[in-house]
Amino acid sequence: MSDPNLNRPVPPQTPRSNAPIIFIVGGLVIAVAAIVWFMSGDAPTVTDGGAGDTNVTIDNAAEPAPAAEPAPVVEPAPAVEPAPAVEPAPAVEPAPAEEPAPADQ
Repeated sequence: MSDPNLNRPVPPQTPRSNAPIIFIVGGLVIAVAAIVWFMSGDAPTVTDGGAGDTNVTIDNAAEPAPAAEPAPVVEPAPAVEPAPAVEPAPAVEPAPAEEPAPADQ
């Protein structure tokens, strides 16, 4: 039967701490903040170094590239002879049946 005494004392519960979870979440927040900081940084800029006017001339009238050589013609492989015809195996005769053992009376 079940215990009729329902007024038993309840054991005290130990308080639990959320410190491990807070530590993990804090580490993730710092990691994400570091990644955002590195990714949002300004790209390095190129300065002219105080030089005067720069004049760049691009000549597109160069000689055209020589024509490519045609690909070599590949000869087809020789034809393969068909396999010889296979003959069926000879028929096997069944083993002779054993004589039945004599019946005991």
